[in-house]
Amino acid sequence: MITVKVGGAVITGKLRNRDGDNEIAVPKGTTVRELLEILADSFGEDLRNMIYQNEKRELRKGLRFLLNGRDIDTLEGLENVLHDGDSFFISFLLAGG
Repeated sequence: MITVKVGGAVITGKLRNRDGDNEIAVPKGTTVRELLEILADSFGEDLRNMIYQNEKRELRKGLRFLLNGRDIDTLEGLENVLHDGDSFFISFLLAGG
């Protein structure tokens, strides 16, 4: 097992309802895609509906997923393999003027 630190507005509120710890243990070799499923399974339908736009597990527009501070789209996307001590952050895109 490895430990990944998770955060972001979507996750933080859900974590507060549990033990307040923002780390989660996942199997070695877990990908970002698998982590999202683990988080959705752990936190329930509300979180699943915030992340996915439909039952095909297509990600909602307007969310950014950061791995160690870098957008996963600049890395290997959802297939990026996590490592012990990684930091994963879910952020909403903000726009305006």
